[in-house]
Amino acid sequence: MSGVIDAFTEGSVGIIELARPEKFNCLSLEVHDRIAAARTEFEANRDVRSILIRAQGKHFCTGADLTEVK
Repeated sequence: MSGVIDAFTEGSVGIIELARPEKFNCLSLEVHDRIAAARTEFEANRDVRSILIRAQGKHFCTGADLTEVK
């Protein structure tokens, strides 16, 4: 997966990386859906023992993307 998140494994760790640093990694509906899809894939993979959520850029996550609420 790529675009608004990157999802990949490193050893036994599933990593979900928020990839919207220009928007302070705020959570849009698309981000939410992609996180859920990545989590489902990691849960189905018996080699993944834990999931780490991290973010690109200076900010981890500033909350909801309010531009979608308008």
